[in-house]
Amino acid sequence: MRKALAGIVVFVGMSIALAESAMAYLDPSVTTYLLQVIVGIGVTCSAVFIIYFKKIKLFMKKKRNKRNKREVFVNNAKATEQESNQATEPENLQATEQESNQDIEPENFQATEQESDEK
Repeated sequence: MRKALAGIVVFVGMSIALAESAMAYLDPSVTTYLLQVIVGIGVTCSAVFIIYFKKIKLFMKKKRNKRNKREVFVNNAKATEQESNQATEPENLQATEQESNQDIEPENFQATEQESDEK
């Protein structure tokens, strides 16, 4: 690849250095054609740049969303772990047992049976 590029550069350089005056006339249509070629190359290069810029932007956005989802998952896992640790602590267990015992006391149970019988 480098040899081919070096050959092209040498050929163009020699052509320019050894060129004699051609006494040629450049018609205005030739300059218009050259202007169209230059503008076409510019438009093509900008379109390629925009397409690849959007692809890179989309890739980075997906990567950022993936990282955010992972962070949310880790944070949720830590939160549930902390909640489960708090629920298994002896103080909290005693409190929940007392609350559950109040709901099942015979007085409350009989009252609910009488209410359901009345209906």
